Amino acid sequence: MARRVRKIRPKATWKRHGLYKSPTWYSWNNMRIRCYNRSHVAYPRYGGAGVTVCPQWVDFGTFLQDMGVRPEGKTLDRVNRTKPYGPDNCRWATAVEQQNNRSCGPGSVFLASNATKWTFKIDSQVYGKHYQRFPTKAEAEAFREQFITDVNLEEYD
Repeated sequence: MARRVRKIRPKATWKRHGLYKSPTWYSWNNMRIRCYNRSHVAYPRYGGAGVTVCPQWVDFGTFLQDMGVRPEGKTLDRVNRTKPYGPDNCRWATAVEQQNNRSCGPGSVFLASNATKWTFKIDSQVYGKHYQRFPTKAEAEAFREQFITDVNLEEYD
């Protein structure tokens, strides 16, 4: 017999804070969905990879008390990608801050579909966009490390 998933419905207490369906509420709700809804497109990268939400953040009021109202232009980010969502591991961050906090760090190295060369790509507020292609992944990764060191990127973004 299939396991029945209880649909999460807003409670009257959630509306007391006046932020129901606000950007802050959507950040909180989407965090929970990514971690616990197996049919969500991002579940494999979050809940499926073992990412959880601390027990006290089941309640929106506690989340709001810990994080405050979401600042404009920022979204919820885990500081340490190996730890769960919680007050000691989350912040409101810009898209650039989140990009630089990815598991691969600032910049990325990838092989695009139907491509024969590896591409290094970075989008920095200070240095703008930078793309360069290499015949091997090792060369692209070495260039990435040298680029970050040369421009001291960690200091800026």
